[in-house]
Amino acid sequence: MRSDASKSPRAHIIFWVAFLSFKIYHEYVFTLSQYDSLTKIEAFESSFIAQGGMLPVRILFSYWLIYWLMPRSDKNLLKWILFLIGFAVAIVIHRLMVVYIVLPYAYSSIPEVQELFSLERVASAMVDIATAAGIAAMLVFYARNKAAKEREARLEKEKVVAELQFLKNQTNPHFLFNTLNNLYALARKQSEKTPQAILQLSKFMRFVLYDTNQPTISLQEEIQMIENYISLERLRFGERIKVNFEAAQGLTAYQISPLILLPLVENAFKHGASEMEENGFINIRLAIENGSLHFSVENSFNPVSTEANGGIGLSNLKRQLDLQYPGHELSSSSKDDVYSAVLNLNLSEND
Repeated sequence: MRSDASKSPRAHIIFWVAFLSFKIYHEYVFTLSQYDSLTKIEAFESSFIAQGGMLPVRILFSYWLIYWLMPRSDKNLLKWILFLIGFAVAIVIHRLMVVYIVLPYAYSSIPEVQELFSLERVASAMVDIATAAGIAAMLVFYARNKAAKEREARLEKEKVVAELQFLKNQTNPHFLFNTLNNLYALARKQSEKTPQAILQLSKFMRFVLYDTNQPTISLQEEIQMIENYISLERLRFGERIKVNFEAAQGLTAYQISPLILLPLVENAFKHGASEMEENGFINIRLAIENGSLHFSVENSFNPVSTEANGGIGLSNLKRQLDLQYPGHELSSSSKDDVYSAVLNLNLSEND
């Protein structure tokens, strides 16, 4: 009842003080109605002594049940036998304390004599002890169950974070590898564009090394990274591929997971338009409406090519979207020599 409230001394003290207060009040009302000779102060003192005197039996049986009997791995039959023995011992101790300690001290001015083990008194003791132990057990088990669920949720979250980091660790070198291939192609041609490509690559690497370690970045930063990537590809393919990128304005207020859009653009270059000897094109559109992002990539491709659209970039993207944007929609289609991919996601899901 520390993170596990069932082990918190403060919670235990609060419970027993509250339980004792209730029992004292109940005893006080009963005493006033039964004994006209007692004043209110005397009735309260008697009730306090009586209920306080019986509290240790309730506490000992409750903790014996919760922390010793219930956690045991014995068979159910043996546990039930132990429970009945423990319960019987508690009832005997309860009755002995009531008859020989509690009544003589709490109600010394009232010469009342109780039978030690009458059916009525034993039944009353059973109810008294079972009520205290039952409420305490329910609260402890509730606290334990809550702590277990919180622990499970925390482990699940840590698992998701670890998987996302693993996917990023795969994706980042993947992009760098493809970009280095582009740079290598320019270097082999001894192109005068090589220094510019190296500059673009340095920007890309800075982004990958630093910005992708954050859970989210501004959407404007993601767009800038896409534009840097497109610039690199333009250096490589020149006029072979026409690229049109349309993005809405005022996107700095939106946050998005790093490199969540770039795989679709890379896929359009690597598995689509780059296979065209001429008249290749890529059309990219990004729009925001009511916090929802609409991202579409359309590219030409060679229908007779044996290389299918896909790869580690897209497979990782699909898994990241499942983990971070469970309500997303990702679809693709091809018609004639045009391949289209459309991504819709709610940016508020990743806040």
